[in-house]
Amino acid sequence: KGPDRLQAVGVVSLQDGAGAVKELGRLRDLGVRAVMINGTTGAKRHDHPDHEVFFAEANRLKMPIAVHFSLQFPVVDQLFEHHFPNRVLAGILPIMAGLTSVLCSGLLDRYENLKFAFLEGGISWVPAHVERMDDHFENPRYGATDLISHPPSDYLKDGRIFFGCEGNESFLGRVVNDVGEDLFIFSSDYPHADRTEGTAKILRDRTDIPLSVRSKLLEQNARRFYSI
Repeated sequence: KGPDRLQAVGVVSLQDGAGAVKELGRLRDLGVRAVMINGTTGAKRHDHPDHEVFFAEANRLKMPIAVHFSLQFPVVDQLFEHHFPNRVLAGILPIMAGLTSVLCSGLLDRYENLKFAFLEGGISWVPAHVERMDDHFENPRYGATDLISHPPSDYLKDGRIFFGCEGNESFLGRVVNDVGEDLFIFSSDYPHADRTEGTAKILRDRTDIPLSVRSKLLEQNARRFYSI
């Protein structure tokens, strides 16, 4: 009923690399706007050699990649018996691992068409984690230049990295100002267990974020990521 408003995202598992590559082609033929993967594949990071064939094909097809968390994060999924603390950590660590892999491995240098959005993790962690990566890059003891030639934060400047945000996150205005207003996308996956009802209106009516920036968060940045 609303094909101009409702768009699809496909899901693949990198545990089956050949199958994921095949599915990318099928998704493209169906007009799907992006493909979703987990932040890690078991104990394998994004830039693991087993995944190169997938990213090469996504690069060829110019298919945006949405990165989601997985509760089956190595070690963490066995660290706690109760779901509550497991969910606290496993809801963010896979996304942090995914971002670390993408920004610290040279993956974006090898595949110039890849775009990533890191979703379902909120945004308060982003400045601290990016600063930590940059700090480690500048320290020669860690050998970062074996993998990349410039600070990881430089990748945030070329329009290929995005983060999902919620409309009611208290630090949203500060983080957007510090990290960049072109990097954040409102999380529009209604309905959702983690969502506060009405967050689109909350974001639309916020007074701590300029109207032009709110427009980017609610629409323009998503259009750029999904090429809509």
